[in-house]
Amino acid sequence: MTEFFVGSYRVDMTRSQIVAEDDIVSMEPKVLQVLLILAENQGEVVAHETILAKVWPDVVVAPNALQRCIAQLRKAFGDDAKAQQVIATHPKVGYSLLANVDWRDSLVDAKELEQKPPTSNKSNGAYPQLGALVLLIIIGVLLFTLITAKPQNETGQFSHLTPLTATDNKEFYAAFSPDGRYVAFTRFTGACKRQLWARDLIENREYQLTKEEAVYGPPAWSPDGKQLAFSYVTACHGQEVYEGCRDIRALSFTLAKNSQQLPRVLLACKKQSYIGVNWLSDDKIAFVADDGSVNQVKSLSLNDGKVASLYLPDNKRIQALTYSARNGKLAVTQHDVMQNTSLAFVDVTTGKTEQLQLKIPEQYSDFHWWDPSWHPSRDILLVSAMNTLFEINLKGEFTEHPIATVQDIYNPVYHPDGKSVAATMGILDVDIGQYRWPTKKRKAQQTILHRSIVQDLHAQYQPQGSQIAFVSNRSGAEEIWLGEGEKLRQLSNFGGNGEISSFVWSKDGKVLVAAVKKQLQLLGLDGQVQVFDAPFKVVNIYQWVNQRQVLLGIIEGEKNQQQRKVVLFDIGSSKYKQLHAGYTQWAQLDGAGTLYFTDQKTQVMQLKDGKAEPVQGMEKVRAGRRFLYKSGQLVMLNRSKTLWLFNTSSKRLTTLLIPKPIDSFWEVDDIDFERGQLLYTWLDSARKEIVLFHR
Repeated sequence: MTEFFVGSYRVDMTRSQIVAEDDIVSMEPKVLQVLLILAENQGEVVAHETILAKVWPDVVVAPNALQRCIAQLRKAFGDDAKAQQVIATHPKVGYSLLANVDWRDSLVDAKELEQKPPTSNKSNGAYPQLGALVLLIIIGVLLFTLITAKPQNETGQFSHLTPLTATDNKEFYAAFSPDGRYVAFTRFTGACKRQLWARDLIENREYQLTKEEAVYGPPAWSPDGKQLAFSYVTACHGQEVYEGCRDIRALSFTLAKNSQQLPRVLLACKKQSYIGVNWLSDDKIAFVADDGSVNQVKSLSLNDGKVASLYLPDNKRIQALTYSARNGKLAVTQHDVMQNTSLAFVDVTTGKTEQLQLKIPEQYSDFHWWDPSWHPSRDILLVSAMNTLFEINLKGEFTEHPIATVQDIYNPVYHPDGKSVAATMGILDVDIGQYRWPTKKRKAQQTILHRSIVQDLHAQYQPQGSQIAFVSNRSGAEEIWLGEGEKLRQLSNFGGNGEISSFVWSKDGKVLVAAVKKQLQLLGLDGQVQVFDAPFKVVNIYQWVNQRQVLLGIIEGEKNQQQRKVVLFDIGSSKYKQLHAGYTQWAQLDGAGTLYFTDQKTQVMQLKDGKAEPVQGMEKVRAGRRFLYKSGQLVMLNRSKTLWLFNTSSKRLTTLLIPKPIDSFWEVDDIDFERGQLLYTWLDSARKEIVLFHR
């Protein structure tokens, strides 16, 4: 059967149309298949499961795909959910067709109609490309329907995943267009080489928007969907070192979709850099302005170019912000000097500000990069950490949505319907490298040790031994492993999420001490563990100073009165001595007992007469995440991948050549001056794709 009547409406299955006198409404084939099933059972209740099984056999669809079909049918028949004169809803059961059905010919089953091959004739054979194009468009529409469908349960788990990109490059910073049709993102192709792209979810195609490679920040759509704005690094060289500041720039999406564009400057940086671009309206932008010492939220009017201050935090550093047009508020993520994370809600109309301390789950308390996204219709925020999505309510409480993956999730954002999420998902392949620098008797040697496809890092030579200890998640969780030559074995069995922030060898190389889930744990070479019941949380283990003492970074005090400190901890007595109070990224003691540390800006500081001051001769050096004190020298790798050696006695600063390719050289983990070798973390690959999570 190719057609039938529902009341006075003619349903043409072949042409996917509903016809009423001179009015013709084109429908998706799946919508009419739903109608056909209801018509076959006119007057009877047809269960949701029955319809889904017949129309979408062996396919997992969004829970409200059927709801959308019913809504489209009601609209075509002039019916609605309140009147229900044509189609009736039976809550939590199914639907029934109330209108009379008139069958004019023998009817073809919906499944048979779907699978029936087309009749071969001259007309069909003459336009194979047109037919293929129509088929692609239908598939694209169906994909878009599934992606944008609204699930019935707003609080359910994100159980389905749809890849949106699939390249050998790295994609970041997904952003939905206001109508939900496009996803803009940044594609990373190499050091200082990024482009802005957009993906059409209906036509299933991509557009490169920018004409030249540069360091583009996260793209933000204007409310009318006509423009994209973003930060732009003005100068960068091949080692991904930003020598310039960050402008705010923009481009026309309509023009860029048809021809790649050079972005125009909205606000040029001089003594400040600009990040965190958000549109407040079609002619106003909010952003974070940072001059190196103070950062604050400002706004830019595109009509007159005026810049105004929106929010200046009190002794806090702003990390990220997101704007909700629904309630007219910015949510600002910020950190105090103790790295405690809080939110500030800023009303952009009144300027009123509310502060909210986040109640971060304990197992994620070491995680600090909370980059939120507002829900479009509810007062909740979306964030991610490792392989987990979280929704945060206005009390600062976290609702966890774990994803069944070992890959990490970055920068999640809601679809405009609020029921699906786009994010970057990927995993880093990080290896341990050993480099022996050239001498008069040998050439330079570079070796990758114990290669894997997961993360192996923080390797350290065994004092007075031949083994190398390192952290790896090759067993599914972070554990400490030992390698000697070709031999390799897992030493620890901490279990859970691991969370090994750092570890060090004892001076005699017989035990290791590790910071695991903020606890101090002593690990023997036989795998035996001793847990220290200390009255503080261990952030990092910086150094094993002498036979009994280790240098720790700790958090001490009650939740509202916590302090970050650097202390010397005695392994034997469990007593400890405070050396410095305040935030430190990393710290080391030299042979004379001088404490060197890096602050939030990675400036190298020293403690002199109880006061912190920059190290003379190292004012322009910015250390990486960690540095070492070995053989009388501070060893540190900065962002430009220069390996600095600072002799703490002579105050002389020199450099050491490091292996190529420099871009993949992450950090120096250990150095042995006697043997002329060092261990380093090597980035082998980092595959990251944009994906869609939906329920």
